[in-house]
Amino acid sequence: PCYYSSNLKAHERMAELVESLFGFRPTIKPRKNYYRMNLRACITHVLNALGIPSGKKSVTNPHFPSFIFKSESTMKAALRGFLSDEGYVAGDFVYVDISVRIPRDKLDLIKPSIIRERNYETSSFINEIRSNLLEDVSKMLAKLSIPHQLYPERITRNKDSASIVWRIKIQKDELLKNGIDWRFN
Repeated sequence: PCYYSSNLKAHERMAELVESLFGFRPTIKPRKNYYRMNLRACITHVLNALGIPSGKKSVTNPHFPSFIFKSESTMKAALRGFLSDEGYVAGDFVYVDISVRIPRDKLDLIKPSIIRERNYETSSFINEIRSNLLEDVSKMLAKLSIPHQLYPERITRNKDSASIVWRIKIQKDELLKNGIDWRFN
């Protein structure tokens, strides 16, 4: 994410705004006919300040920041944004699938029969490796009294790594009834 403008004053105002909001002052870089401000470092700074690690979410397995859970309106806003970005619709349901990398020291616990038979619930270590994001979504939905299901959908494995794909399933009507419209119009 970058900000481009031929107006230096606009860039200076933007840099002040970013600094006042996020405590980080971006650098204005002059180009041939315009100015450029890279905001990627700012975004990383903000995410780290919120306790959200940068990197692949399958590896970092982040949580939602704790302030999200403090009010109903904030949880609904977070759910709208998350579902519009990560979710998909099939039939009467909204789904989100998130992979979580299985640590190397647990790879030997994945037996081919577990993958083939999809009998994930019998494998206790699978429940230890849950998607923190989907756990947090489940907590928000429970606080808002919205029925849903959270379950391991599949295990993918290649030569050097494996992941568990967690899925959350929510009825579209329940979300809409509770004022959570994830669709962009």
